[in-house]
Amino acid sequence: MAWESVGQISTGQMPNDRAWILFGYETAKRYIELVCGAAPLGSKLDIMWHEHELGDYPSLGVWSDYEPPWDYINACERAFEVFDEAVSWYDLKEHFERQQEDSEED
Repeated sequence: MAWESVGQISTGQMPNDRAWILFGYETAKRYIELVCGAAPLGSKLDIMWHEHELGDYPSLGVWSDYEPPWDYINACERAFEVFDEAVSWYDLKEHFERQQEDSEED
């Protein structure tokens, strides 16, 4: 199965910010699906984990069973770039962490 990365969010450090990073990817994934549509038959937009000697890390990408759907992959890359540049990741991360703290106190 082929896999092509479409981007990585620009805040957070693994493993301490794992929940935040996964939240960011899920949010970016939803935006991409909204503007690019569903992945073509035989492929899937999702989070992929990469193994590294300093620790595993995720990225967002497109899996495909056969020939990669390059038009869709390129559209996803452009959508991710626009989303990443438009979002204030640090402000969102700060709010996300406050919400996590509030829910832990309840």
